[in-house]
Amino acid sequence: MRRVGPTVSEEQRGIGAAGLAGASERPGAQWQRAVRMAGFNCKSLVLASLLGLLVLLLSGPSQAQSNQDCCLSYSKGRLPRWAIKGYTEQLSSEVCDISAIIFHTQSGLNACVNPKEAWVKRHLLWLSQKLKRMSM
Repeated sequence: MRRVGPTVSEEQRGIGAAGLAGASERPGAQWQRAVRMAGFNCKSLVLASLLGLLVLLLSGPSQAQSNQDCCLSYSKGRLPRWAIKGYTEQLSSEVCDISAIIFHTQSGLNACVNPKEAWVKRHLLWLSQKLKRMSM
């Protein structure tokens, strides 16, 4: 049968071959097809991502080798006992330059103090007794 009158082709309507194929495909199929055409599959993409993450982790400075966490000098003031919630000991025989006690305060601050001072020794004794009472 012959059609009379103007006919409109699929390209003129804006559909085209890709549009017809895309209409019947599920969402994301075009992206998957593009990835397959590029020569990648999901396993190689995951492997490349993990390898990139590993390179980033290994290229950054380790915390043990950086001086950011080390005390470089001592605080001059004395801390009241009620302000201290814990401490960390820094040894000069390890990575850091000086030996120090780092008192952690209730307000979230850290104070580097000289472990040889008498008031520091008293505070450490008080903290150890407090810990002993808590563990009973």
